Formats: sequence, C-alpha cells, structure tokens
Amino acid sequence: MHVLLTGPCGRVGFKTLLRLLDAGHSVRCFDTRNDFPGHPAGFNEACEAMLRGRGLEYDWVWGDIRNPGEVRAAVGDDLDAVIHHAAMTLPTQCEEEWEYCWDVNYSGTMHVIDAILASARAPKLIYSSSVAIYGFPPAHGRDFVETDPLPATCTYAATKIASELAIRRAGINYSIMRMASCPDGGAPQLFLSGSAGMQERLKKEDRLKMPDSPAHFVASADVNTAYLNALDNPRSDRGIFNIAGPADCRTTFGEMKRELAAATGGAPTADDGWGSSPYPQFYYDTTHADDVLDYVHTPSSGILQSMAAGVGGIGEFLQYYRG
Repeated sequence: MHVLLTGPCGRVGFKTLLRLLDAGHSVRCFDTRNDFPGHPAGFNEACEAMLRGRGLEYDWVWGDIRNPGEVRAAVGDDLDAVIHHAAMTLPTQCEEEWEYCWDVNYSGTMHVIDAILASARAPKLIYSSSVAIYGFPPAHGRDFVETDPLPATCTYAATKIASELAIRRAGINYSIMRMASCPDGGAPQLFLSGSAGMQERLKKEDRLKMPDSPAHFVASADVNTAYLNALDNPRSDRGIFNIAGPADCRTTFGEMKRELAAATGGAPTADDGWGSSPYPQFYYDTTHADDVLDYVHTPSSGILQSMAAGVGGIGEFLQYYRG
C-alpha cells in the first residue's frame, strides 16, 4: 500500500517507518525541518539522514502539520492510508505551551482530515490517540474499555478527545488507536532523552506522578503491529482500540523507571523527585483490539531489551547529528 506517515522522527513514528518498509509498503514521510519544542536543532534532519544512510527507500516531505496547504500537498491523490503520529505528547509541555499544542494536535489533525476529504483516493486514517483521555484511576477499579467516558483532565488529553470526535464526525474511514505509555525507542529518541533539556522535562513529568501510580506500558513493536494489521482490515474500519501491553506490562511508574534505568545503564529518579497526586493513567482492556488487530505479543522484558538495543545504536545516530 501507499502510506503517508506523519511524525516519522518521533519515538514511535521512527519505528513505524521501519516496520512499514520492512512489510513492503511504499511510504511518504511528513515531518518538520524546523526545531520542535524539546528537540535540539538539527535533530529531525539527522534522523532522516541516518535512515538514508541505511539505504532505505521512501519519499520525504518537509513541512508543518499546522500548515493546511503543506498537509494537503503531502496527502495528494495517490494514498491508500495515512498514519497520523505528529503531535506534542508530554503533558507538562502541553500545559506550558497550550496554544501551540492545540495548533499541532487538534488543528493539525483537522488539516489531515480536510486533506483526506479533498483527496481523490479518500485514504483511510489511522490515528495515534492516547489512553490519557480516560483520566484518573476509576472508582470502579476495573480496566478501562473503549466505551468509557472521556474526561479532559489536561490539555494533552483535551486535544486528543477533540481530535477523535472530529475524525468520527468527518465521514472518512478511520481506525483510532488509543496508545498506552510506550517507553521504548530507537537510537535517535534515546539520544534525545539524554539531552539536558529533555532530562529537565522528564523531571517535570515525574513530578506529576507518585512512584506507585498505576502504569500500563506497551512495546512500540506491538503498536506498529496493530497499525499494520489495520491498514487493509475491514474489521478495523471506523473502530476504536485500546493499544496496551500484556499482563506483565501492568506495573507502576516507579518500578518501570527503575527497570528502564537498569536496562539503559542510567540511574533511577530519586524518590524525592516524584509528585504526591494521582496521575491520569490506569490499566486498559485490550480484548477488542487483540481480537481485531492481533497485536499483543511483547512482554515487559521485550521493552527493556529494545531500550538496551537503542542505547547501543546511539553511535550510529551521532554520525549524522551535528548539533
């Protein structure tokens, strides 16, 4: 299939591109050349240069998801599907730069919808949403399901809820993927996580949580299996799916932080670096998604192995990054 991927320089999007190519799909990428908040200058260009250096074949369009003309040109009239990843995702950053967040997350999604409606091929939209839209741990104590209410507990969640509603009302074909926390990434994202600016940002994120806050993680490999299995799957048409990991990916943020630190050779955040309030995350029922998309395969050990492998690849990324 011919697929447009927005946000290929992001943590999950980077691996989505690799999976699409490995599966034999033709891919057009769309990402910003300009500095993205939290990204050091030249980061996205280095990501693309590293991919080219591997000899991979794809189309690449530099543009801004906030620009409707650039989005329309990227969608064109020749696509079978659009996988829309491009977004601001860190809650503290979304609160601090809330207008920018709405421009990217909501207005950007509206531009994708409009471009699909204007396209001669009417490609299917696979939208990367988030389980953050379910809000705080529920009083009923059961796993969240796709039909549960969606409270807007923060700017990030509000942009995703509004975007989902716009997609459902647009009259296009879609699969909405409500993705759980996905900590594993490739070498570029692990390099980025080690930068001074991102370390400060991650400390702010930790202060939103308690170490025993419930957390449900998922491997990027499983996310991308779900995406690929939705591309040409009529059962996924106009569907909404929780994308979260198997039973051993249900843990706490404190425990996962310690395990990730051990896997990547870093030091875990000190206990006094955490917050003291509930955090809007819990556990998610994936029965519907696993039935339709057949994706839940990677245990938590697989996430840790992926992180360790990513650290080993940072040297490759540094050959292309000149920041």
